[in-house]
Amino acid sequence: MERGGEENICEDQLIQAILNGDREKYALLINRYRDELYRLVYAILRHPEDAEDVLQEAFVQIFLSLSRYEGRGLKTWMARIAVNKALDYKRKRSRGKEEQLAAEGRDDFGEGREPVRDAVGENVATREQASLVRKRVEELPAAYRDVIKAYYFQEKSYKEIAEETGLAVKSVEARLYRAKQWIRRHWKEEEFW
Repeated sequence: MERGGEENICEDQLIQAILNGDREKYALLINRYRDELYRLVYAILRHPEDAEDVLQEAFVQIFLSLSRYEGRGLKTWMARIAVNKALDYKRKRSRGKEEQLAAEGRDDFGEGREPVRDAVGENVATREQASLVRKRVEELPAAYRDVIKAYYFQEKSYKEIAEETGLAVKSVEARLYRAKQWIRRHWKEEEFW
């Protein structure tokens, strides 16, 4: 394919190449939709650093879910994942405010809710990259590794993880947050794409 043709590659070819392990095509996919998805996420969160963090999570989710994409509007499908991630993040932040109000003796918001998230299952885009992700997860510190595996691979809720580990739900949230921060500091994005 000619260099100039990279921009014109159709979505089906792009997805198939990514599923076959072509890291450059995934970078092309990210570059193609990054700005638009960032604007969507930023419109919800209104904070540049939060929007950037959430967008990174969305791209990981997109990659892990790509094998389940049904071929009906890639941009719309990716946007839905990014928006859901942003809404999840916003809900978590709101839940923190609810807990603060509850601690102050006010219950203005009612019960907290578990975040809505796209399922991350065993059907990842490629075996090679799934193997790499799992190998890298094994390198995480034990406290982070266990919650990452339970939340992302086993699709357990914060409450389920808390019950199994004997931790408070807030502690599970904190460990997941710290695990993501650790991953951002220690993993290089290009290792996976």
